[in-house]
Amino acid sequence: MNDHQLLELIDNYMAGKASGEEIRQLQAWLDALNDRPSPLSSLSHQELETMAGKMFSVINSTLDAQPNGEDALV
Repeated sequence: MNDHQLLELIDNYMAGKASGEEIRQLQAWLDALNDRPSPLSSLSHQELETMAGKMFSVINSTLDAQPNGEDALV
């Protein structure tokens, strides 16, 4: 299934217009996606910890840069 077909299936599903066959195709695509190993599974514990620390720092910096009362995530 190409990207265009996938987007069309998702659009039909979200609009409540997907046929039974389209729902089965979408479920098969999701099942295949779940069978893939995570890209993070090849990282060591130390690499994961380093990545988490960097992400936390970026989030904190973003939140600290916001004036009081503003929602940083919007």
